[in-house]
Order: sequence, then structure tokens, then C-alpha cells
Amino acid sequence: MVQTCFENSSSLSFRVLTDDQVEEIKRTVFFIMEKVGFKVLHETARQMLRREGAIVENETVRVPEYIVRHCLATAPRGFTIYDRNGSPALEVEGRKSYYGTSTGSPNTMDAVTGEIRPTRIADIALAARIADALANIDWVMPMGSAQDVPAIAADLHEFEAVVTNTTKPMVFLAYSTRGCELVYEMAAEVAGGLDRLRERPFLIAYPEPISPLVFPPYVVDRLFIAADLFMPQIPGSSILVGATSPVNPGRGCGPADSRSADVSGSCPASPTGLPMLFERQRRCSGYGIGPFQRGESGSEPRVSGSSRSGPVLRVAHLGSGRLHGCQGC
Repeated sequence: MVQTCFENSSSLSFRVLTDDQVEEIKRTVFFIMEKVGFKVLHETARQMLRREGAIVENETVRVPEYIVRHCLATAPRGFTIYDRNGSPALEVEGRKSYYGTSTGSPNTMDAVTGEIRPTRIADIALAARIADALANIDWVMPMGSAQDVPAIAADLHEFEAVVTNTTKPMVFLAYSTRGCELVYEMAAEVAGGLDRLRERPFLIAYPEPISPLVFPPYVVDRLFIAADLFMPQIPGSSILVGATSPVNPGRGCGPADSRSADVSGSCPASPTGLPMLFERQRRCSGYGIGPFQRGESGSEPRVSGSSRSGPVLRVAHLGSGRLHGCQGC
């Protein structure tokens, strides 16, 4: 865990953006949400948003700034994520940052032979065991997209591979609506019941929209499942600079933050006070680039984005949010 930018800190600190630059990004986010809008491919969600004052035209939804600000105002100022044993692990507050592993890679470099091959459940289990032993890894995602199990149940196999090999908090993927429900059922069994899981959550859902600004029905379903259970979630904000966002990193923050704010802006359709996190990656560029980019061309099922890479460290800033006034700036 790293804490940065205390106002009264006597240690070294590092800040990239000025207050004016933060405000400029913030205004860009509100502009995108209210004037450009985002596609919501989920009829029930569009109806709920329309009732709360959003402007809906066909599948495009535009959310006025006052709705987003209201939603952000209902977000908790801090909460706790627990480990598998029910002990406090991540205090989500202020500008605390926590580090963990990334996911979604259909191919893996074999740690022993160096061979590039399809990811297996055994690889995910081994990676979770290693992450569990590393003091500077605070939470664990399945490090890969398993290709040696049936696609319809891959998310369940991946969850089992991680939860049985680490006690650290988990961030989990679900490849279908039913898969998301079943992962929560499995987690409830591990925690000792659903009430116990909600009281001491050790996993965070990761429902990732499609960049730029598209919310497929199965992603919205996962958002609603987590909301109905009052479980924490971290909507992915991955973008691919030069393809789904501007190349300039600063300008790329606008679309990225808009994707997270889009989710926050849908909160009138969900219970208030939901534990919601904003994500920041080590670089604002999404998947499929960097030193681990390997593999032949082709498409892989179940993998969102264009990832051909090996595991990449993902950083989630679970903080109070200088940018939007809620968790995770």
C-alpha cells in the first residue's frame, strides 16, 4: 500500500496535474456525458435512466451534470475490503493506492520453458499462489483467460483457481450474467454465507464496458447484480490510445474517466451509497501493448479488448478522488 500527497506530509510527494488541469479534465468528462453521451445496449437501464432525468435517444444516453454530481455525492467517503479470512485488508479512503495483478490474457509465457501457449487454469492458480506470497501485491485478479476449460464456465474455474490459492482480496471477471451470479454464490460459500460476504466483502466485481463509451447488456447486468447485492465494483476504464481515445495521455483521461463516470451516473437506477471504485492503470492505454505483447493474429472468445499480452501490473487508486470527489482519483 502506498499513500501519497498528504497535505501535511513531511515526506517526498509527487503530483502530475495542477488543480487547473484536474478541473479541465473534470469539465471534459461532464461535457462528454452530457453532450456526447454513451451507448447503453440495455433497455431496462435506459428506461431507468430516462426516469431519473437522462436524455435518451434510441440507444444513446446523455446524462446532465447535476445527476452525476448527485450520484457522486451519495458515494461513501471510505470503506473496507477484507481478505478471504474476514480480516481488514484494504482501507479504501483518502489517496491510498493498492497494487495488484492484471487479467484477460489468452496466452501465457511458460515460466519454465519460455514457450508462448494458451493460458491454463494451472497457470492462474500458480500466479495466485505467487501473488499471495508477494508482500507488495495487495489484491489478486486471475492472471489470464483460461483456454483449457469450457468457455461457458471459464469464469467459475478462474475464480476457484484464485480463491483457493490466496487469502488476499480478489478482483474478479465474469464472462456472462449467470457466471457473475454463480461467482457470488461461490464467494458466499467461502465467506460463510451471503450476509457474511456483504458484511466483510473480499472480492470486487470488474464489469468493463467497451471503449469508447459502449455498455453492452451483459456488462450492465453485472453492474446491477453487484449493486443489488451491495457489493463493491470497479468499472474498468481501459482505453487504447490512438484507437479508442486520443494519443495524448492527458486528453485520453477524458474518455477513460467518462467511462467510469458513466457508471456513476447510472446510480439513480441503483441503491444509493454503493461502494464504487475508480480505476487507474499504470498507463492510460488499456490492453495489448507494452513489453509483453506477443502472439499470432486472431480473435479469442471471452476476452474484452485486444489483449495478446502476458500479465501486466494493474494499479487501482482506491482513493477519495480529487477529480470526481469519490473513490479512486
